[in-house]
Amino acid sequence: MAGKLWTSDQLISSVRQRCYNVASSDDFTDPDLLQLLNENVDEYLVPFVIRGRRNHFVRSSTTVLPQNGRARMPSGCTTSTLRAAVINVGGIGYPFGETDLEYGILASNSSANTFLAGVRFYFEGDYMVFVPPQSIPAGSPLTLYFYARPPLLVKTADSFQVTSFPGGAAGGFYRVAGTVPSNMSAGSQVLDVTGGDSSFQRYQEAVTGTVGAGFIDLPVDTTTLVQPAELKVGDWVNLTGQAPVVTGCPAEFTLLLCQVTAVRVLEAKGYEKKLQMAQVALQRMEASANTGLRRRNVGDRPALEAYPERVGVHPFYLV
Repeated sequence: MAGKLWTSDQLISSVRQRCYNVASSDDFTDPDLLQLLNENVDEYLVPFVIRGRRNHFVRSSTTVLPQNGRARMPSGCTTSTLRAAVINVGGIGYPFGETDLEYGILASNSSANTFLAGVRFYFEGDYMVFVPPQSIPAGSPLTLYFYARPPLLVKTADSFQVTSFPGGAAGGFYRVAGTVPSNMSAGSQVLDVTGGDSSFQRYQEAVTGTVGAGFIDLPVDTTTLVQPAELKVGDWVNLTGQAPVVTGCPAEFTLLLCQVTAVRVLEAKGYEKKLQMAQVALQRMEASANTGLRRRNVGDRPALEAYPERVGVHPFYLV
């Protein structure tokens, strides 16, 4: 496998090193550190990366907008935060912006029935409500771009790593070989398939496969009718909602996860001098990470519209 791996085992090891080799039977155990890592994925890493607005973690989901104009947010959407909404009409995608609830209530009473006649949406709990709904053509596909919530980080011992593709699966399935972990019982299981290279993309989610002795049979891709093209030796299969890596996140950013977890450990242990050193290191790492968060194509001069908060600033200074 190429690239930086940073599996859960490596993340735990890195945290221990950043805590100056904290490791003993009465200290933070591996499960303790794994729990802290998972908490910091949600509390720190994902919000930190999202603030850069460079679309890490962003995925899309397409459905047909109901005639009542109410569309539910994807269940895997982090903090129910949406990146963009696009309605396809006549083969053309039209992005729409959010409006205030008060305007949405007023617009819902509008008699407008012409598409693009001031169509907007507002949030109501887990729903997006488009107004006025009668102006949206029936059967219009709605694509939502959202920040996907990373699955629960688990140890590699609880993960199935692909060692080969032996064949022998029934029609409509493909077979992967490897060591079946103890947390996977034989028979039908709902599984996720995750890439083993950064940035650890999920190739298949919540698919029903069959676990056998040293192999797993998985359904082929519904579009291509073959196994995922990116899948290779070294990739992972887990119970759905789990992975041994932080999915959707470049491996380099997971160093921040290790450092902030080390800070929490040192806080709990009351090591003030070591804590101060770790906090200074975290600030330095955040500043370095901001380079990749602000610009993903660092060889291109960024357009002002990509940075609406900096309108009026000369492009030369957008570095």
